[in-house]
Amino acid sequence: MPISTGQSDIFIEITAIDHFLMIIGSGIAIAAAITLFLLKKAAFYLFSISVGLSIVVILQVLTADWFPDLGAAGILAVVFMWLVGLVPFLYSWRLKQKGVLR
Repeated sequence: MPISTGQSDIFIEITAIDHFLMIIGSGIAIAAAITLFLLKKAAFYLFSISVGLSIVVILQVLTADWFPDLGAAGILAVVFMWLVGLVPFLYSWRLKQKGVLR
């Protein structure tokens, strides 16, 4: 599948730190899901960290001026992924408030 020059520029700008943060963020999200399944209070804190990392990524996209290269579909995908990540955070917060998480 061919990509545009703008999109290839985005891939060139991704650094080792970006890859490291993606791996750490994925690991935290997996750990959060497992702890939520086990109804542990740590799930809320892990999801909080995951949402925080998502905000950092969004700020990076905003400051890197990637929006013209992402296009409308790319922007919608970023917003959708962030909203999907927000749902388990809010759910774990609600369970924590109700005292379900131990």
